[in-house]
Amino acid sequence: MTCQINNKSNFDISEIEGLIQDLHSFSQNSLGYKIPPTLNLMSDESNTSVLGKTAHYDPSSLEITIYVDGRHPKDIMRSFAHELVHHNQNENGMFKKNMSDNEKGYAQSNPHLRKMEKEAYLKGNMCFRDWEDGYKSSNPNILNERRIYKMSTKKWLNKELNGLLNERWGFSMNLNKLNEGCGAIEEEAPYEEAMDEEHPIEVIDQPSEMEVSEIPVEEPINDAASTLEGILGELTVDQLKAALAAKQGQ
Repeated sequence: MTCQINNKSNFDISEIEGLIQDLHSFSQNSLGYKIPPTLNLMSDESNTSVLGKTAHYDPSSLEITIYVDGRHPKDIMRSFAHELVHHNQNENGMFKKNMSDNEKGYAQSNPHLRKMEKEAYLKGNMCFRDWEDGYKSSNPNILNERRIYKMSTKKWLNKELNGLLNERWGFSMNLNKLNEGCGAIEEEAPYEEAMDEEHPIEVIDQPSEMEVSEIPVEEPINDAASTLEGILGELTVDQLKAALAAKQGQ
């Protein structure tokens, strides 16, 4: 079950909204509350202190408010998990009438609220950690999800290297056969015979939904392409032909 998110901040949540909802579902199953709270994401220009406001829960309206300016998305979600514990406490009748965790000094002056705050720190942090570890295990590519690939990395890499070959020696080849030293590149199309400098052929671009210049690529791929460009630049045509012939004969 999803929770209502009111984004009243200057923070673009398009990349993390799905994660917030997934964390909410996990927390609801883990903690056991039945009614989803409402989440308000707020900007506050006056909240600039190092020890400024981060989040609070209103037990009367079942609303969680999180101040998001200048915060890492992971920190925002950790605050969310903390406040979800307070929401669960509210459903269990632990909040007394007109009692809120937004009262100044409540964690020191009110023994009951202090006990509830201890529980929120312990269960909230552990709930977030359990969710994070489980999500990363189920989604191993989560660190790359900010980059939307409309062309596969393999196709991009092959196209770039094909361009380098054509620029340096004037011929094209199927780079899917060169699967050593270029990561997990699968073999797909039949081997294309390489041609020498006297018979250059036109490189036919692989169809794609966007230009290569528009494709966001990770630094390791850039480094690999630069390294290969340097290696290819040092080879003569005869050396490259010999290497390709040896590869074809394997």
